[in-house]
Amino acid sequence: MLAKEYFAALQQALAKSPSCSQQVNFDARTEYIGVVRGTLIFEDESILHFTEYVNTEHQIQRLKYRYQYQRADGVTIFRYDNAPIASRCLLSLITNT
Repeated sequence: MLAKEYFAALQQALAKSPSCSQQVNFDARTEYIGVVRGTLIFEDESILHFTEYVNTEHQIQRLKYRYQYQRADGVTIFRYDNAPIASRCLLSLITNT
């Protein structure tokens, strides 16, 4: 599967969900590697921010990803990513000082 085909499939899946507004961008780095960034705003005004750095050459492989779902007031409901724990702890120390 080409990266642009993955993005088209993602757009098609999102189009089936009319209950949210969406802003999704795709940046093709190579024929098989791309970055998808998006924001989905749901009817209750909760928001899902996401980023995927994908390689689609042999299968869909998310090399890096981040999904953060939050309430309308900005309070995080959940966050998933594959950043190393040490990096996140260090970042937390830097940003909280």
